[in-house]
Amino acid sequence: MSETMSFRDFYWPRLPDQVEIKASRRVHALEQPYGGEVLQELGGKGREILGKGIFLGENARVVFNHLAELLQDPKGILSAPGLSVPIEAIFEELKLEGTPRSDRIAYSFHFVEILQSESVEKPRETIIGKEGSLWVEAIRNHTTVDLLLEKNPWICRPDQLPVGKKLILF
Repeated sequence: MSETMSFRDFYWPRLPDQVEIKASRRVHALEQPYGGEVLQELGGKGREILGKGIFLGENARVVFNHLAELLQDPKGILSAPGLSVPIEAIFEELKLEGTPRSDRIAYSFHFVEILQSESVEKPRETIIGKEGSLWVEAIRNHTTVDLLLEKNPWICRPDQLPVGKKLILF
C-alpha cells in the first residue's frame, strides 16, 4: 500500500487527514408483471476515492491551485493510501473547505476509478426458449424488456414470441 499520494505530476506534500475508498456494484430491480421484483447484478463500478486534508505553509495557495489545475484534464494515474497498486482515475471534484488563509487551506477531493473493458462488446444473440416470453428472456439474459424491444423491432407481441427465433441482446 502506498505511503504517499499522487495524481499525475502532483504529489501531496503531506497525506490527507482522511481517505475513504468506496467499492460497490451496479444492481437493478426489475418489477415482475404480477408483483415482486427480480434483482439483476450488472457488474462492478469503479472505486471512489474521497478525502479531506489541509495544505499548510507559505505556499499552501500555490499547492492548492496546482491541484485545481489538474481538473482541466481529469484523467490520470492515482496512487493513494489504501490502494495496493496505482489506478487510472478521473479527478471529479476538488472543494475548498472553510475560509482559506495564506498559510492554511482545507480541501476535500473525489476521484473515480476508470474500469478497463476486457473486450470490445459485440452484439450478442440468444435463441428464444420454450417459454416464448420477452419477460422471461430479459430475466434469463440480465437485461430489460425495453432494451430487447429496442434491439428487436420485429417483435409485435412481447408475450408471444416464436420459439427458436434469434433475439439480439445488445
